[in-house]
Amino acid sequence: MALTLKILGIGQFANTTTEYTLAVASKTKGVLVQSISLTNTTASIATVLGIWVKVADTTKPGTFLQRLISPQNFNIAPNAQIVIENDITLGQTENSSIFTGNLIPDSLVAKLSVLTAGGGLGVDYVVCGMERDV
Repeated sequence: MALTLKILGIGQFANTTTEYTLAVASKTKGVLVQSISLTNTTASIATVLGIWVKVADTTKPGTFLQRLISPQNFNIAPNAQIVIENDITLGQTENSSIFTGNLIPDSLVAKLSVLTAGGGLGVDYVVCGMERDV
């Protein structure tokens, strides 16, 4: 089974509290997230509400469980960067308590509070890790 080092997610948070998907496991590969880099490109403090692992709830089909993997409400100074180095596995979860073959990929999601005044574009993110054939 081959391991592939790669960027699992790349993008930018806008000035909103929208939930952003940082990385998603595919239905044919397992994923190991090794680092999450967040860079505040603004001239003011940005507050990250949190980063969660999101998986399908096998007891309630169509719903999800989210578990926090970062501090809540942490600040990133203006024009600064933080790197979270946590090994997090993402795979697939069955969508019901009995196997139906309907697998839902796990994901890594985050929310950012509205940035304070000061200009800039937002917070850039890069998620790095590995994929493995399953």
